[in-house]
Amino acid sequence: HIYKTLFLIHTLFSGAMRMIINALEQIKSLPLFYELQNFLAHSKVLLKLEGLNIAHSIKIKTAVYLINMLEQNGSVHPSRTTFICSSSGNFSLACSVVCKQRGYKLICVTDPNILVANKNLMRIYGAELIQVTQKDENGGYLATRIKIIQDLCKENENIICLDQYANRDNVLAHYYTTAEEIHQQFPNLEYLFIGAGTTGT
Repeated sequence: HIYKTLFLIHTLFSGAMRMIINALEQIKSLPLFYELQNFLAHSKVLLKLEGLNIAHSIKIKTAVYLINMLEQNGSVHPSRTTFICSSSGNFSLACSVVCKQRGYKLICVTDPNILVANKNLMRIYGAELIQVTQKDENGGYLATRIKIIQDLCKENENIICLDQYANRDNVLAHYYTTAEEIHQQFPNLEYLFIGAGTTGT
């Protein structure tokens, strides 16, 4: 229901959403931690909630930081640059939000695992979607998505890949945000459990 609601908000109140997007750099999400009651005896266990932002996931931090770094070294500009990214959903949506706000074109290479709601939101933000259907030798779609991106980047030097898999800035994005938020709240933390995908976090 939340995705349907967000889709309606984006569709019916696009002007209001643009104001939020334009203020993206000023919005600082208050780090939220949820305590699990009676989860582990004699220990305090908390969950860090990262989905309460306009892109619905922690990937907004990655998207903002990767594009910030490219802009700082002067290698990209909205007038000539088209970004391209590989994702089954969250990272592509985050990139769509940031690119819409800054005026960049974006190509999202995704696969059948993407949520329909995310596809709709990406299109609302102006992203072009390429959905692969051929599985790679590992039985997934990642290698197929990356191959398409490599080919497109070779064909056009103005297409820049936002590589969340092999870019050190993916790590630094969380070094300067997520890690700092956790340390400020829990300076004497004993254990930290992290789900690893691209391993940026």
